Amino acid sequence: GCDDLPFPMDLIHNFPVSQRHSFVSIAMAHLLHRLPEGTTKDVMMKARSRTYQHRGMAIRALNQEISSCAGKGPSNTLIASTITLFAADVCCSP
Repeated sequence: GCDDLPFPMDLIHNFPVSQRHSFVSIAMAHLLHRLPEGTTKDVMMKARSRTYQHRGMAIRALNQEISSCAGKGPSNTLIASTITLFAADVCCSP
């Protein structure tokens, strides 16, 4: 399972900013779905707000990454960042 091979957090700085924020959005959405029944609305709203805050930061960072690639064509990193953001959107959608 996932516990056997945890992600080495010391490598996270190697990913583009958009992917890092998308990863946080995915993790936050997972956390939201795992909150126990009876969790207060306040806690739910704060967690949801943080999820969408990181989603917004991922979108802004991806926009900058796209702008910096203008005229060069999409790189593998840019494509991976876009797919990661799409995955975050799927995780965050109700």
